Amino acid sequence: MKKPVNISPSIATSSLLMKESLNAASSSSTAHMMSKKDQKELKAFPGNDRCVDCGLPSPEWASVTLGVFMCLECSGAHRSLGTHISFVRSVRMDSWSPQQIEMMRAGGGNDACREFLHRRGGIDTTSLLDCDTVSIRQKYDTPAGQLWQQVIKARVAGLPEPTELPEPPPPGVVETTTQPNNNDTKQYKSIRGTFKRGKSSKSKNKTGGNGNANSVGRDVKVMEGFGSSPHPSELRRQKKERKKEKNKNRNRSFLGAGAAIGAIAAIGLAARNRRKGGVALSAQV
Repeated sequence: MKKPVNISPSIATSSLLMKESLNAASSSSTAHMMSKKDQKELKAFPGNDRCVDCGLPSPEWASVTLGVFMCLECSGAHRSLGTHISFVRSVRMDSWSPQQIEMMRAGGGNDACREFLHRRGGIDTTSLLDCDTVSIRQKYDTPAGQLWQQVIKARVAGLPEPTELPEPPPPGVVETTTQPNNNDTKQYKSIRGTFKRGKSSKSKNKTGGNGNANSVGRDVKVMEGFGSSPHPSELRRQKKERKKEKNKNRNRSFLGAGAAIGAIAAIGLAARNRRKGGVALSAQV
């Protein structure tokens, strides 16, 4: 009997990203304009009567992923961050799905977002009260801002709130996956590699340990596992060589044509001189 696997809150919350994409199609069919009742309920949350970024009263725009209300000008700066950071909707003009409205409820209002960013990220939101894109990015495009999104998603799904973001895999590490039908573990290595282009040799000592016989002098990035197609840099080099050879052939053609024209002109000049000589001789006679 297999032992139960303990899943940390951070990993469980990150799985919501896939779940959201699967539920998007079903929830879009039930999307509708936000009702007056929902608007009144959400705007009653602490801080939602003013823009979360500049403090302008009566904001009419919202970020679903962050659960905050904002003014029209600040909404443009939020859009520049990308929908994965701030998904902006109009309270009055856009349609809302029940899940999106529930995410706004789970956020708890603008004050809750500010307090979380200050507590978990040390971000002084009071010093960044403007609609500048840089200051808005300094607040939300941060680990604390990403964690706040995960907290909202966990609240909607009824999962434990994460306390930290999942650790990304270190760069260059070989990831392993286990096949479901057996216990074999298959390793997937990076498809990118390097080889030295220099003198042709099969010896590891001469090729720097990779045994590549096509080395010609410099390190070149290659893509392994995509058939036998040459690397784009090799295609560019071949194109330059063809163009250079074409120019040489064109120059040879011009030189040959010039020599032929010169020879014809010389023959014509000699013939004309002979005719002139013959006429002068006949005139003397």
